[in-house]
Amino acid sequence: MNRQSPLAFQFITLLVLIFICTVLGGMLSLGLQFILGIEMEAVNNLPAEELENQRYNLRWLMGLGNLFMFFIPAFLFGIFLYRKNILKMMDSDKTPNSVLFPLVFLIIITTLPLVAFSIKINQSIPVPEWVTEFGNSSQGLISAILKMETPGELFINLLIIAFIPAIGEEWIFRGIIQKKISNKINIHFAIWISAIIFSAVHFHFEGFIARMILGAILGYLFYWSGNLWVAVWGHFCNNAYAVLGQYFFSEQLPSNPEEVPEILWWQVVISLVFTVFLLFSFHRITQSKNQIKKA
Repeated sequence: MNRQSPLAFQFITLLVLIFICTVLGGMLSLGLQFILGIEMEAVNNLPAEELENQRYNLRWLMGLGNLFMFFIPAFLFGIFLYRKNILKMMDSDKTPNSVLFPLVFLIIITTLPLVAFSIKINQSIPVPEWVTEFGNSSQGLISAILKMETPGELFINLLIIAFIPAIGEEWIFRGIIQKKISNKINIHFAIWISAIIFSAVHFHFEGFIARMILGAILGYLFYWSGNLWVAVWGHFCNNAYAVLGQYFFSEQLPSNPEEVPEILWWQVVISLVFTVFLLFSFHRITQSKNQIKKA
């Protein structure tokens, strides 16, 4: 396989890699569960306090799953397609403008009320009960993993919840899927198609719209900047915000990390206005830099 291979063949290869790596990761997870003495069916039914006692072992399993589902398949796909130029394939072989990083952080923060509002909309959409139960089946495990009492636990959670998924998922959904689709159709369609796929594969209906919006924002950040590290940073900021919030403000936050606080209409309007303004500013900065390069 090379860069000239048909797009359908490349996507089939990517899906096969994801499937093989996911199966391999599942087998390793079963082996790790045996070594650690964990039975996941029994763990799922444990009370919250006992579940929290298993959080150290559960983090190993989550980290293993995040590595094998997206990170490793993306790396292998890059090796097959670009050989030694994997970073070039991902548009991540250059250091982006440093001013973009604080701007991306602000964009992610200002979207929070908008994201909360979209989750409320999602929750109001009637769906079969099994859809909701399927998406919420792992919430007890996530709540347990987010229980942190030491800086070491914070660091591990930032690694397995923010850092590894940010790189692996952005490589897959923006660096590969969005980029490949944009070679065939309009870039805006490519961004939203990859955002929809990105949201769908998380199998959590109540967060579908919010995750799709985030995926689209990351897609535009990647497209305008021409550098995947910008989207990776935005993804990391989004996930790290949740982890840091649970660590520093766990007593003020709901016990369920998926529980959404009440959001007022004016907060949504302010969030939307500032998000659009910051995205426009980001676009202008990246466009002016591109114009300087062309000159």
